[in-house]
This record gives sequence, C-alpha cells and structure tokens, in this order.
Amino acid sequence: MSSLRPVGPRAAALSASFLLFCAISCGKVLGADFEGATVASSGGTTGEDAGAGGLGATGGTGGTGGSFVDADADADADADADAAPECKVVHVSPAGDDQRDGCDPSLPKRTVSSAIALAHVRKDVGTIRVCAGKYDEALTLDVPVAVLGGYDCTSWTRTTTYGHPSFDGKHETVIGGTKLPAALRVTGALVGSSIVLDGLTILGAVVPGPGDSGVAVDDACALRIDGGAAPVVSNCKIRGGDSVSINTDGSTGLRIDTGAQPEVFQNDIDGGTGYTFAATRVGRVGVTVDGASPSLHDNAIRGGNGDPAPSAGLSSAGLVIRDSSGLTSSQSKPVRRNSIQGGNGNGTLPGVTSSGVLLLGASDVDLVENSVRPGSSLGTAVELRGIESKSKGNVGLYQNRVFGGAVSNPNKPGDGFRVAVLVESAKSLRVENNLIYGGVPVLNFTGGSPSFGLSLAAVNGAVVRHNTIFSGPSGYPTVGTALKLYLGVTALVLQNNILIAASGWTEPIYSEPCASMGVYARFENNLLFKAGVFGTDNVLNVLGYGSPGQDVCSEWQGFATVDALESHLTSVCASTTPGLCTGLGGTKVGGNRTLAANCAGDSGCIAWSDCAGNSIMCLQSVFAAWSSSELGLDTMFGPGWTLAPNVPCSIARSSLDLSVTNDFANTARTAPPSMGAAEHDGACTP
Repeated sequence: MSSLRPVGPRAAALSASFLLFCAISCGKVLGADFEGATVASSGGTTGEDAGAGGLGATGGTGGTGGSFVDADADADADADADAAPECKVVHVSPAGDDQRDGCDPSLPKRTVSSAIALAHVRKDVGTIRVCAGKYDEALTLDVPVAVLGGYDCTSWTRTTTYGHPSFDGKHETVIGGTKLPAALRVTGALVGSSIVLDGLTILGAVVPGPGDSGVAVDDACALRIDGGAAPVVSNCKIRGGDSVSINTDGSTGLRIDTGAQPEVFQNDIDGGTGYTFAATRVGRVGVTVDGASPSLHDNAIRGGNGDPAPSAGLSSAGLVIRDSSGLTSSQSKPVRRNSIQGGNGNGTLPGVTSSGVLLLGASDVDLVENSVRPGSSLGTAVELRGIESKSKGNVGLYQNRVFGGAVSNPNKPGDGFRVAVLVESAKSLRVENNLIYGGVPVLNFTGGSPSFGLSLAAVNGAVVRHNTIFSGPSGYPTVGTALKLYLGVTALVLQNNILIAASGWTEPIYSEPCASMGVYARFENNLLFKAGVFGTDNVLNVLGYGSPGQDVCSEWQGFATVDALESHLTSVCASTTPGLCTGLGGTKVGGNRTLAANCAGDSGCIAWSDCAGNSIMCLQSVFAAWSSSELGLDTMFGPGWTLAPNVPCSIARSSLDLSVTNDFANTARTAPPSMGAAEHDGACTP
C-alpha cells in the first residue's frame, strides 16, 4: 500500500499534456547573457544562469484544500519533469498565460508566482525574466532562481540605463502595490549568493484604511530577506507603503532579518509614508537590518515622507540596524558608500523626529564613506540626527560626510536641536577621517537653537582623530559646538582633529564632565578655532564647561587660549589625581593650535587676521573652498573641505604621525600628516 502525503509542487504543476506542450515549445534553450546589466558585485560575476541546477523539492509546499496524493505517483511526475527539454529561463509578461511553461519568450507566463512554482518543479530553471508591467502579487522566493526585470516584452532586451544610477523606467517591472505584509519575501539558505534580484521595482502596500491613512499591520515592507538567504539585490527601486503598525516599524522599504546575508548594492530605496504607535520603533524606514549581516553598499536610501499622522517613536530613519554583528571592515562587510537620508517627520511630539542612521542593540558596525543627513521636521521643532548610535557593540566611523540637519521650523528658529553624530554607550568607538557638520547652513544664524557636530556620552576609550568638524551656527542662549561631551566619557583620545566653532554662541568643545574625571587620555595636535565673529554676542572659548559644574570645574568655566587649556588639562588630571586619572597616568597634551586675529601671548595661537571678520572670510582662508550660499554644506558633500594652499604649516604638517594611511577622499597621507580629514602636501605658510 503506497503512502500518502500533501500534494507537491511537481505533481501540481506537471501533467502529461503539459509535458507534451513543453516538448514542442521549449526546443530552444536560451543562453544566459544577463542583457544590459550594470551589476559589478564585489562578490564576483553574476549571470542569468546563476542558481541553475538547484532544488529537488520532494514533498513540496502543500496542496490546495488539504488534498492528498499517492507518493509513488508524485515521484513518477518528478521523474517526468526531469526528462523534459531543458528550460534555463522562464519568461513572464502581463500578456502571458500561466498554462504555458514560459520557456519560449514568445509564449510567456502571466504571473511571477507561477514562474516560481515552475522553478520548484524544474531543476534546470535558473532565471525568471519579467518584462514591463505591473504584477501585484505577494511572492515568496525560496528556490535558487534569479528574478530579473526591466525587459521589453517583445525583444526581451533592456536599455543600458535601466538601473543605477539612471533608473530610466522605460520597461519598468513593478512587483506588489497592495499586498501585505510584503510584496516579495526571499527566504531560506537555498537562495545563496549566486542568486540575483535585479531590475525590479518592488512596492510595499498602499491600502486605504481608516481616514485613508493606511491599514494597521505589523512587519509591513516591500522586500523582506530572512531565513539565512543571501541573494544579490541590485538595480532595484524599493518603496515602502503606507502601513500603520501597532508593535513594529510602520512602513519599510527593505527588511533584512534573522541570519540573512544578502549583498545589496546600487539600489534606490525609500521607506514610504507609514507610521507606528510603538514608542521604541520607527514610523518609516528605508532599510532595517535586524539580526543579520548583509553587505550594504553604493545605495541611495531614504526614510520616506511624512504625513499629518504622528508616530509614537522616531518618525523616520534612512537606515536602522538592530542587534547585528559582522557589518565591519574586518569582516569585509562595512556599510559603505551609501547616500543615506532620514525621511521627513511630523514634529508633533517631543524627541527625535528624523535620523539618517540609527544603530541599536549590540550591533558591531563600521560606517565607511557614506553621505548621511536627516530629513526635515514638518511641524513644531524637535530633534534631528545625522547618525545616532545607541549600540552597545563596536562602532567605527570612517571617511563619512555627515550633516545634522537644518532649522526644524523656520517660523520658530529658537526651537529644535540638531546633532550630526551622537554616540552613546558603545563598547568601543573609533571616529577617523570624517567631515562632520552640526547643522543650520545659514550664515549668521542667531535663532537660538543649538547644533552639535560630534556628541559622545558614556563611552570609554574612544579614539577620535583626523576629523574636520564644524559646529554650524547657534544663537543665544543655547551653546553650539563642534565636539560635545556628556557625562560618562572617559579616556578619550583626541588627536589631529580640526574643530571649528561658527560665529555666535558656539565653541569648539563643550563639556559637561570635568577633565579631572578622566575625560581625556590624550589631547594632542588639534586645531580649535572660532570661525569669525558676528555682532557682539560671541563665545570665544576653545573649550567651555556647562552647568552645573562637575568636580573641581566650575559652572560655565571656559578657556580662551591653548596655553590656558593645556595647563588646565594637565593640572586637574595628573598621574597623582585620584580616580581614573591615576590609571591614565594623567592627560597627555601638546601640539594643539588655534587661529585668532590677536594671539595675546598664547604660544599655541597662530595669528590669522581673516578670522576677525565673518565666518565665510575665515573659512575660505583656511579651506580651499567653502561656499557662502549654504555655509559650506554643499562643499562638504561635493569636493570636501580640503586645506587652502596658504594654510599654516603647523596644520598642514602635524608633528604627530598616527600612521593613518589615507584621508577622507582616499588620498595617501604622507609624513608628516595634515591635521583634519584632508591631507595637504602642497605649499603652506611657515
């Protein structure tokens, strides 16, 4: 007596008539040429026949209506399928018919789901080509078969500009649109690194709900990759929908979960317009990585646009990484060369409304060569962040360009708060060769709301070196700063940085903890200066303390000269100072510089008359370019802040060589290296 089991996909898809049809129509085996592809994956060459010879799915996925079939008969059907003419490529068109096998491009299937079902049956199917049209399906890809879009439905060719960076849309292949929770889910270890998703537009669900503001559902996204899957995703446009969540992120473009290891590059990804009622989640996100280790590089990622509905948590973020390890240079998987922007937030609740990048949990992450900025607040002013890390793992920031955001509400410039980079509670932190702009690219802004370049909290042993950090302007009574230190920062190594305070109520370093608390292990060869003055309301310190005073430091205590600052650091944190300073052997200082029109006997000061006037005059004398229209912001994201030919030699040729091989633009550093993020080997002023 033969055993019974659920209907397998082979038995469901194949019949005698089907096999006869395929024998007639599939006489020609199509070559795997991956026409027009711009894929240049760092993981190796990809092609259409990648993944052929894949799954022999005994047992299948279960039949309709719970029916059963004789297992011996099902095995016979499998054998018949294996004997069918070879069919490497299955074609799908809106004008197709799912009764066909799709092996002949002139006789395509109608739906992508039918093509995937055939791939379960046919071991030789390695590629599904989908031509221009809309395919509003909820797909699960769990077999080793590539899915490629962007084809003309007659010639089955692509334009040369179908994908990154043009995305010309001439033969756009659209997957999803109304399907929840995901338009396409890629899952399982069978979908390995040889499998490519390329040339697709994948849409999260836009479904009218109460008040036409979306439908409530958890875990909604356009594309989800999980279960150990490791495909290559390239040249795709991925868009989150308008879903509303009770417990999770609202809408997401791309979710990468649970052990997945995809390579994701040269895609355009947007988080949609959703929101969430969960206070610890995000309303809309371009990409989330949760317990996974993808290679994420060379993408354009945006958080999505806001709507009047408030999110209980963070309104929008470009990239959110939670409890994910291995996204590091040592593992050859840094988050690299992406353009990342937090989406717009509604700004109706207190707290952070938009972040470019958010790191959470115990994530080990290196961010390398990315351009990052938050979105905008659409309502009353709240906080904006370029990069916000609350990860308790190992964090590295290298060669990034980061902006903290513009004024949240132009009608209320005294509201709001912007930080380009905030790192809290990291196990280890290294910040090297970055260009960092606190916020508000407006000359002589006096609105009152502060901007911080780099902020650190509860971090021990951070290494911050060879960065150029500009506070951006702030107005009385709030203090803006290039470097903000909160309580819990200890054993900081601060070397070869350029820390710039804009005109007005700003200073290069603003600290809450007193140096006597073991804040600095090394404070060496940094340029700290005020970029001009405006009006009569200017803070002229190179370092100032906040309120209330801590330990031996008094409230609002400040130091206007390098000599006074270095003397303070060594006296309050000597090798004999009780507490952390004893273990550090005292703070090591030396080689620090400032620029001022009047040095007033300060041995660390370089007389620089151009910094007596406005910020633009000062900054254009120090850097080769610093635009006036956006107060250097477009310069930062463009050619970068490189040093001017006449810059002082003590800046262009630091006496401290840290053996950092390249600068922010990958220009080789030569000994003696320049301070800041840019290497300058040309002429300088003695």
